[in-house]
Amino acid sequence: MFGDGATMDTRLRTAVKAIRQRLEMQQWDLGKAIGVSRQTLSPIEAGETVPSTTSQLKLEVPAMSTCCLRKIRFASACLLALVVAAVLPGCGSSSVSKPADAAIVDGANPNVGLDAAQPDTAADMPVLADAVPNSGLDAPQADVVADTLAAVDDGGTDAGLDGTEADAVVDAKTVADLGQMADGGGGDAGPSTACSSLVNPLYIMAGDCQVPALKTLGKVLRQSANPITLAWRMAPSCAIIDALFHSTPMTQIPSYIPNDPTWNPVTGSVPSCALESGGHSVDIGMPVGFLESCTSDPLPSNLVAFKGPIQSLMFVVPHSASPQAISSQQATLVFGTGSTANISPWLDENFYFILQPTMAVQVSLGALIAVQAAKWHGQPQSSPSVVANAVAISTFPEKTIGILGGGIFDSGNNRANLKALAFQAVNQTNGYLPDSTATAFDKRSLREGHYLPWNQMVYMTKASSTDAGVSVPANANAKLVIDILANTANADMPPEVDPVAQVAQGGLVPLCAMAVTRTAEGGNLSLFAPPDPCGCYFESKVGTAPASCTPCTAGTACAAGITCRHGFCEANDGRTSLSDCSALPSGATHVQIINNSCTSGARFQSDPIP
Repeated sequence: MFGDGATMDTRLRTAVKAIRQRLEMQQWDLGKAIGVSRQTLSPIEAGETVPSTTSQLKLEVPAMSTCCLRKIRFASACLLALVVAAVLPGCGSSSVSKPADAAIVDGANPNVGLDAAQPDTAADMPVLADAVPNSGLDAPQADVVADTLAAVDDGGTDAGLDGTEADAVVDAKTVADLGQMADGGGGDAGPSTACSSLVNPLYIMAGDCQVPALKTLGKVLRQSANPITLAWRMAPSCAIIDALFHSTPMTQIPSYIPNDPTWNPVTGSVPSCALESGGHSVDIGMPVGFLESCTSDPLPSNLVAFKGPIQSLMFVVPHSASPQAISSQQATLVFGTGSTANISPWLDENFYFILQPTMAVQVSLGALIAVQAAKWHGQPQSSPSVVANAVAISTFPEKTIGILGGGIFDSGNNRANLKALAFQAVNQTNGYLPDSTATAFDKRSLREGHYLPWNQMVYMTKASSTDAGVSVPANANAKLVIDILANTANADMPPEVDPVAQVAQGGLVPLCAMAVTRTAEGGNLSLFAPPDPCGCYFESKVGTAPASCTPCTAGTACAAGITCRHGFCEANDGRTSLSDCSALPSGATHVQIINNSCTSGARFQSDPIP
């Protein structure tokens, strides 16, 4: 083990470095979040220590733990506090001066509700959420660090290294796994597998909402007759755009799809590989939202960009909270002004859990509610998954609110722990959920134009030639992946690949299921008729197709003006699965679209602004 003047316990140094890299933070940023200096973290990551470093950590851990359990303000600080408390001898123990009952979440029942057998102090903490015991982490066991560090259930987006426990922010199952976090047990040496040794590797930078789709598609492609290995690194959308625009290589360790036909894309372990010196060029960039939201520069001539599927966005509250809806005007005041706006019940911006200003969810929602992404009030978190957890386990649910993308909200236990708010747009008479009901996954209100918070995937790759004057991707494998995700015909598409199903399983909406579109981030809607409608088939993949959808087979005669597509008779206007809504005239205005009469769909009237 570790002692002053000796070599640092490799579990601690590996854990600290892996957490920081996973959260994509610099030493200065993490130090600021947890209340220590960069000079404190630097020797830890280098595997060195001095008495002052040890003493500072021992003194800081109880305070960090208390902040974590009482406020949940900085997820990175909370996580590091729990790791250090478990790994570093003496941290949080009775030999260290610390506040009494540091691990009590509500401070109302000392020595009760955590383990009752010991004093509820930092020494016998850390239960992450006594408000929802054994829920949202791993129900079979107590929610403690010794059990699991899976503080965020995002449905496997960042599944643990060994895949045997719930998914965690830092890709670790338990404290015992921390020494193997980056390399399977090799200390701080990094992954033993070279990325260059993978079969036909394709290097991707993607937002977190794209990862579920990459996993499901990646498994199919890795096991296909002409295998492709997807290797990806998550990054904020604006960072992806900047990297592609300036040909910046990928230098951070990527995850990749293993060569295992039994691997589960939701729960399976995701290995990582070592890049060559200097990194590797990015084959595909997958930002979310209009490129113009992040840069005023035009698309470079050496790149080609394609529009992809749609992601729902939402304002969320704890499942037990009473609010049902939020209007655009309320959201503008809450996140643009903060607590002083006096919008009940969101009266304390310490409980507004937001994201970084370069992340697509905040950029897109900001455009919709007219609050610049960099000017939001609230507590910035490192990822949507961290936001989901912070909202779910907030000790003050009624005053808590956060923002998420639909892929995260729809995954894992998040729907059980969180509640999406209906959104009422400007000039709209009611608020709507993205789905037809609170339990559906059909995104019907979004697809028909009643639910406005959404953004669109964009796929960028290098172009080297033109076909009839149109730029085409230089990398054939990159083109194949983009064509699958964008539901575009490709002669090389493996027969076992179902583009609509791949996108739907990732929590996204394929363009062929949409009936509306927009030309700017957060902009007005206009009608859209996809060239190959798939609304009925999409709904059959996320639930049950409505009665208006008639199954068919190739050659089956459908009614006049309707064609058998994807196994259903689909009208050319793409609205067969949306037939419960009134017909709109061609050229319908934005206001007509968002207030169109429908017989189904969850509707709410948001509270008036004080």
